[in-house]
Amino acid sequence: MSASSIYATDAGFEIHPSLAVLSASGFRGVYAKDDIDEETLLAKIPLTTTLSKTQLLSHPLFSSLSSFLSPTGPSSLSTDDILAVAIHVCRTTTLLDTVLFNPFAKLFPRIYKSPIFLAPGSLSYDALRHTSLLRTTQVLQGQIQQDHERLNSLLKQYNALHEEPHFPVDEDFPLECYVHSLFSVYSRGADVSFGGNGEESIVNRERMIVPFLDMFNHSSSSTVHYKYSSDSSSIHILSGSSPIKSGTEVNLNYGAVPNSKLLLFYGFSLQDNEEDFVDIYVPLQEGVDGREEKVKLLQASFPDFIPNAPFTLKSGGCLPPSLL
Repeated sequence: MSASSIYATDAGFEIHPSLAVLSASGFRGVYAKDDIDEETLLAKIPLTTTLSKTQLLSHPLFSSLSSFLSPTGPSSLSTDDILAVAIHVCRTTTLLDTVLFNPFAKLFPRIYKSPIFLAPGSLSYDALRHTSLLRTTQVLQGQIQQDHERLNSLLKQYNALHEEPHFPVDEDFPLECYVHSLFSVYSRGADVSFGGNGEESIVNRERMIVPFLDMFNHSSSSTVHYKYSSDSSSIHILSGSSPIKSGTEVNLNYGAVPNSKLLLFYGFSLQDNEEDFVDIYVPLQEGVDGREEKVKLLQASFPDFIPNAPFTLKSGGCLPPSLL
């Protein structure tokens, strides 16, 4: 058995016997070995095995650093940043080999296909030139560099305050490692809701990485979903309203995600993505011939249209033929 399988068994994972994880040429997915009925419990993952800020704050090896880096602490870092640090530590130390998600962190891809990793001047980078996706990528790259500098500064402060940290945390967290760990959070994280059983109850949502759940690939037609069960203090993965046929991949619906976000944060896009859209800008300054007529045509098709501001054209939509 692999280290992750042994860890899953020892940690109390309950996975449907008809499910299997298959890997080939860098691709990993969950498949059904037999037919599975609708509304079937596919897996039960103990909350204590997830990678989340709550788990880190209560973990004896991570609590001190997590408290220091917490968004409510002096750093005001995001939860994604804290999880990225934890993933980096899991990958670079042997102290956590049997606890806190470490065997699963070692299964994360070594390469992500997001444009954020493209080198300027490469063919793939040039193919995105003059696109809004490239501009978004460049903005995100700049933000990541700023966050990385702030994080390194905080790690230096933390080490100065703790002469003997519970585990080694490099003051120089390399940018390449930070970006890779951060995108592990972006592409594999799940927002889990807690509470909300009563009409007036408060629903709390927490970002976390759930072992095994993070291995499900995306399909917009999938009814597979997950939820927190307070009775067993675990994350339940269920088949939903559709049965699953033997030999097919078992997917998870990531939500209404356009191709730009899928490519940027997950490294793939869909050929016929119903959630896809493009932002269009039509210059209609005062004095342009036929301006009033064009504005009326656009507002008739796009009620939110504002002259000289970008508007969204969703998948399957089209501009008024008379405008063209």
